[in-house]
Parts: sequence; C-alpha cells; structure tokens
Amino acid sequence: VWVAGSQTWLKDSAALVNYAGDQTGVTVGADHKFWPNLVLGVAVTHENLDISTYFNGGRLESNGTTVAPYVVWTIGGPFSLDATAGYTRSDIDQTYAPALVVGGVHASTHSHRGMFAGNLNYTSFVDDWILGGKVGTLLVAERVGSFTDSAGFSYEHQTNTLGQLQVGPNVSRIASWGSYGVSAAYLYDYNHLETVSPPGGARPSIDRDGVQLTGNLNATVSKGVALNLTLSREFLRDNVHNTNVAAMLAISF
Repeated sequence: VWVAGSQTWLKDSAALVNYAGDQTGVTVGADHKFWPNLVLGVAVTHENLDISTYFNGGRLESNGTTVAPYVVWTIGGPFSLDATAGYTRSDIDQTYAPALVVGGVHASTHSHRGMFAGNLNYTSFVDDWILGGKVGTLLVAERVGSFTDSAGFSYEHQTNTLGQLQVGPNVSRIASWGSYGVSAAYLYDYNHLETVSPPGGARPSIDRDGVQLTGNLNATVSKGVALNLTLSREFLRDNVHNTNVAAMLAISF
C-alpha cells in the first residue's frame, strides 16, 4: 500500500490567456504481485485546482476524484511495461468579468475526464549505477459541461484532448540508504485540441514540444517502508512554466 501527495505550480504568460495557480493532489493506492513478473494495482486521487485567470480578471477552482487501475509487467531482461487508465469527475466553479458585474460573473459546471498512460522501460545495472530510459504516451480526453453564467450568457460544452509522446533517459546512483538520480524527457504533443476558449480569452497558438527534467530520491526508511521524493520542471515551452514536487510513502507486507 502507498500514499502520495503532490503540488504543482502552473503558469502561462501568453497574452490574452495568461493565468497562474496551483494544483494539489493526494493519492492512496494498493497493489499486489500476482506473478513474479506482473503487478496489478489501483489508485484513488483527490485533486484541487485553483487558478487566477488574469485575462478575464477571474478565478477558477475545481475539485475532482480519479480512480485509476495500473499494471507493471516485467517482459524479460532489462525491459518492462507499465500502464494506467483512469476516470476523473470534477466540479468547477469560476468567476470572471468583474468590470461587467460588481463581484464578477459566477458560473458552475462539471467535467468528465478519461486518461491512459503507458511506457516501455529499459533498466540496466552497472556497478553502483542504474541506467535506463523510456518511451511512452499520454492520452487525455475531457468534456466540460455546458453552463449558463449569472449574467445570463450560455456556453456550449467544451472538449479538450491531448496526445503526448514522452521519451528520454534516466540515471541513478545506488547508496547504502537507497538511491538518487535524474531523468530527462522530451515531450511532444502530437494531438492537442481545445475547442472553446474560456470566457474573455482567445485561443492561443500551441507550442507542441518541451523538455521535462526530474530529480528523484529513494530512501529505505525501515524494513518494508520506502520514501520517494521528486522535483520536476518543464522547459522550452513558450510562455509555460510548470513545476511539480511530490512525495510517496510505500509499505510492503
């Protein structure tokens, strides 16, 4: 069993759609090794998104719950596959256009999101070093429900999709207490669709690729108890500045 927490700081400085805020997530999960080379598990996440939408003088907050089964399969030799699929339902509240109405215009809706992520991994051991890499994909499809705001304006449902290629190396050093290392991933959005812009905004041009750098630390706290810490940041995407920190505590029986 394991429990994890994450905090992501989000920022887009593009004109007409600029925003900044954070996303917090708490996850609990459990898995079991059913065969020597196969692990099956399930995770449940509660997430909160709180964004200041500067382009329309507003704020957006959403709260959602995700259920995601996952699998890890050791194919043989240095190769393994991992995959997860999940469903998220979120409630969304937003305020905007304070110049139109004192206190701003209010609106509420909900969203349904499905996702799939899968990776082919390579891992090898050389003395005290762990060398590896991965190639994978992330698929996301979200439908945001239609709504009528407090000023009487109606907006049709919004559909957002993302298909992303992720490929890159990783290296770690084994220590007496665990390991520490870094990884890099090239990210390419081969499918990125936003069908409706937020109220007051304009659909921006999309920079489809970037690089994510991650540092990680794995420590054995005691027998059967392990701690994992990660820090990651995305680079080379126009106007986008995203940083994430996460911690996970796992207990093996």
